[in-house]
Amino acid sequence: MRTKDENKRLAIRDAAILEVVEGGLSGATIAGIATRAELSQGTLYLYYPNKDALISQVYVEIKLMVRDVVMSHYDDTASSTTNIRKVWFALLDFALTYPGRFAFAETIATQSPMMDEPELVKVEAEMKSIITRAIADGTLKQAPFESIQAVLIAPVTQLSRSITMGKQKISKRTINATFELIWSGIAK
Repeated sequence: MRTKDENKRLAIRDAAILEVVEGGLSGATIAGIATRAELSQGTLYLYYPNKDALISQVYVEIKLMVRDVVMSHYDDTASSTTNIRKVWFALLDFALTYPGRFAFAETIATQSPMMDEPELVKVEAEMKSIITRAIADGTLKQAPFESIQAVLIAPVTQLSRSITMGKQKISKRTINATFELIWSGIAK
């Protein structure tokens, strides 16, 4: 039995990300991923039994990366205002630093939600608790969690897409103005 190589696994992951970002979930194929990773299809099957398992694993890995980055900026002792700002800027930084990974996660989330993965249920609960705590303590307007989440995440997605598609840099002025617009809409 052949052993698995971490470099090959990462090549497969990165190839899957590109396939999905460029062609959508339905356009991604094992053959295309193998070609991008410069590996045989047989090698991919040593790592993943099928395309769904591969996409699911990559999605979970990226969502956990995002969670780790975002939660590393969260401080239990800080105010909700401070935490939401820090978490939002951390999410945006991840999206701007890794636009392909972020675009992949957003594509999968909209085309094939995989929130039934146990690790992702916990991630969603952590993110929800930040917002619901801010609603409860009066920092944010009374609104459904999903509404506030949408207002916070959509601009991150759009700014990230601007970089990915247009290869343009987003200024600090634009980033700060974007957050201030968001904040004026959700702050109580």
